[in-house]
Amino acid sequence: MLFGMAGQVEVDRVQIVGAMPPFATLSDEELASVLNYVTHLEVPRKQGAKPGAMNAADVAGERAAKKLSPTQVHDIRKSVLH
Repeated sequence: MLFGMAGQVEVDRVQIVGAMPPFATLSDEELASVLNYVTHLEVPRKQGAKPGAMNAADVAGERAAKKLSPTQVHDIRKSVLH
């Protein structure tokens, strides 16, 4: 969410090519709230476990880390999902 993402993804067996804008203008607390909401939606999960909650300090740590391009984010997403 901090850096956006660009490239092709598959969602429900549908290929989507596009770009998600970065949301770095949101505060660390706002980003943590959005991430917690999205990651805790009631959707089927392959692993069955829900992720832990994020807080503003988690987001601040990511924000302070190496900056990524939207294409780099796409490559990381692809490597995590495969």
